[in-house]
Amino acid sequence: MYITKIAVGKSDINGHGVFSKEFVKKGSVVWKYEPSHDIRITKQEFDNLSEAEKQELYHIAYLSPWTNLWVYPPKGDPAVYTNHSKANNLTVVF
Repeated sequence: MYITKIAVGKSDINGHGVFSKEFVKKGSVVWKYEPSHDIRITKQEFDNLSEAEKQELYHIAYLSPWTNLWVYPPKGDPAVYTNHSKANNLTVVF
């Protein structure tokens, strides 16, 4: 769940993307897993999904290295427009 002010806007990467509406100081937390908000499923549940569902989740979910669960935002959450990059400028902490 984003904890900074964000907006969904046009992106050259995937058509839409999430953009910060405020200055983000280096080291700031911008997103936090929220169990009451974010969805999580097991690898087995993921494997049982249709190919179309898997393709959708590949764009919006991540496999947590700490829990071994797939985590993703609910429909309607602006986080579904987060564009992931191998050259990202965020650091994962726990």
